[in-house]
Amino acid sequence: MKRKFGFSLIELVIAIIILGILAVIAVPKFLQIQSDARKADLHQLVGTLQSTSATVNAKAMMSGKETALVITVDGISIANGYLTATKSGIVQALASPNIWYHYPIDMKNSR
Repeated sequence: MKRKFGFSLIELVIAIIILGILAVIAVPKFLQIQSDARKADLHQLVGTLQSTSATVNAKAMMSGKETALVITVDGISIANGYLTATKSGIVQALASPNIWYHYPIDMKNSR
């Protein structure tokens, strides 16, 4: 008796049908994951912009420049204490949002 190697036609057809069913189920899930990742990236960008805007506003308030119409503080363009929608406003602020100045307080001389 001769040994046969390989798959029969029926086995190959069944394997192709199973792969087709898995592809129909898996592809929409994969596309949904990509959409969710894009949404998460946009939510992260919104949070970063809000945080940066709050930081710039706090810095403008500390400098006493929150009521100026349009002014530049440390290379960041602000209007009324908030970032302007320009390259010198948003991009510059995002490039260096954590610039803080430390003002030590001497508690011994306070009343």
